[in-house]
Amino acid sequence: LSHYFSIVLQNFAPIALFVLVVGGFYGVLNKTPSYKKLLDNIVTKAKPMGKKFIFITIILFAFVTALTGVTMPLFVFVPFVITIILLLGYDKLVAFSATIASILVGCTGGVFTHFINPNTGIINTYETYIGLESSFANVFPKLLLLFAGVALLVYFVDRHIKQVEEKKIA
Repeated sequence: LSHYFSIVLQNFAPIALFVLVVGGFYGVLNKTPSYKKLLDNIVTKAKPMGKKFIFITIILFAFVTALTGVTMPLFVFVPFVITIILLLGYDKLVAFSATIASILVGCTGGVFTHFINPNTGIINTYETYIGLESSFANVFPKLLLLFAGVALLVYFVDRHIKQVEEKKIA
């Protein structure tokens, strides 16, 4: 049991600290009038785009995650984009799907995603973990999974937005 808590602290404490720092940063930033002015300017420019802004956000977050393998630095931008989406008049489910869910889709179909091997503690790609010689051996299935995931996410977000506009969902 004590070994379990040391593993939890070792693996999740930096992530929890990072989330708290980002939350504190945006808490302070929300008090400044120039940040609100920046948000208003972006919202006025994105308003004519309508749903296209949401779809561009989904594609951007998913492909940046898939092609770079970086997820934690993208979380710095999540509160900013969520605020813009909410100011555009969309609900929280659309904001969550356009940011967090698209990052998860990008991880799922990630070409350069990596993880810590639980047996050795070394950072590996999936291919080296299962013993393939090339890091690019599974590029086609990963890209297929990425495109399918992004297409499904865009479809379901579009369907949800249409249902909210037709007042079928509160």
